[in-house]
Amino acid sequence: MKTEPDRIEVVDDDVAAALRKMGPAKRLEQVFQAEKFMRMLMEAGVRSRHPEWCSEEVHKEIARLWLHGSA
Repeated sequence: MKTEPDRIEVVDDDVAAALRKMGPAKRLEQVFQAEKFMRMLMEAGVRSRHPEWCSEEVHKEIARLWLHGSA
């Protein structure tokens, strides 16, 4: 994989090739699947740090993290 100093994001050459082979609808589906997986991971992390929180509190924290990062 070659890096370009003027670019922030770098995609592995094999991943880029696989994405190029997909149609736009399939690439968009991949984005939504990745987002869903990320939210599941965030929920698991929040629930493990705050087992006493109800679902509403967990989802508020996920929204906060989504908007503002982990800081």
